[in-house]
Amino acid sequence: MRKSLFVFLALAMTSCSAYQQVATISPKSSNVSLNDNGQLQCVKQAITITYDFWSAGGYCTFLVENNSGEDISLDLGRSFFVNNGYAHDYFQNRTFGYGRSVANASKSTIGGMFGRSSSVSLDYGYAGMEDSFKSVVGQTLTNAVASSSSTSVSYDEKDVVVIPAHSQKVFGEFRIADGAYRECGLGQRPAAGKKYVKTYSMSETPFEIENRLMFVVGGADVPVNNVFYVSEIANAPINSITEKIDAEDCSGRKPNIKYNIYGAPFRYYLNYTPSTYDDKVKGEKAVSIKKDGATAKTSSVRSAANKTAKADKATKTTKSTSKAK
Repeated sequence: MRKSLFVFLALAMTSCSAYQQVATISPKSSNVSLNDNGQLQCVKQAITITYDFWSAGGYCTFLVENNSGEDISLDLGRSFFVNNGYAHDYFQNRTFGYGRSVANASKSTIGGMFGRSSSVSLDYGYAGMEDSFKSVVGQTLTNAVASSSSTSVSYDEKDVVVIPAHSQKVFGEFRIADGAYRECGLGQRPAAGKKYVKTYSMSETPFEIENRLMFVVGGADVPVNNVFYVSEIANAPINSITEKIDAEDCSGRKPNIKYNIYGAPFRYYLNYTPSTYDDKVKGEKAVSIKKDGATAKTSSVRSAANKTAKADKATKTTKSTSKAK
């Protein structure tokens, strides 16, 4: 792993919460698979959509690549984020503003780039995150802010966003969860070095999300619907799943930077403090924490993706047989 410092400047945030919940996201629709970088990805015609959920609450951040020689458009007015059946509009007819002073520009500028006014928290990153599209955007904005003057800029939100030929843009607006998920059998206070884990099938999942996007290519509508579900939730002590990174900046300083051993683009986290009620919840047997996070081959997600593909293939075969009869 490269020891690039810039990506971790926003990662060394501390928390008074002693525990962290880490959720794993698996594909439900057959048009999504896991690429070699551990990112959930969809390819349709000349469009590649790559997802990175790793953030507090699981912001659905995605990179759209136009691999064609012509401009394409994403119609946000006809695109929606659907969380457990509730649809949210990507286009909300807002006016964004950001300052160009060093003192206050970073937060709102990064938010504007991602399509929302709040900052993007990359607390406790994952191994390899310095190569992700999130870090590239963050670095570009940081450099731009540091060299600009004290002025302000405002602009209206566009309902149709053009993605030029052979280029890419990042989008993100909504997150999956606002707080830690609680359920009978899912213990909240695991001992050091232990974690409570609960797995879910597609039909039993507590969270099912859809990213419904409407592209316009050559004047024709190209709809894309990517469906995901939370397949696993784990609760663990923060200190047991975070490790310090041995990195230094150009001056030789070594800041206190940590990353999550379970951190990955197909996961998200939430820090939490157990309540008195949680003490009465009898959790399943705790299991030992093993370092498999971003360095693993993401077998659980790949397994879910394979099951989805097989099920989709079986359905198509059944339909074909019926037609033949």
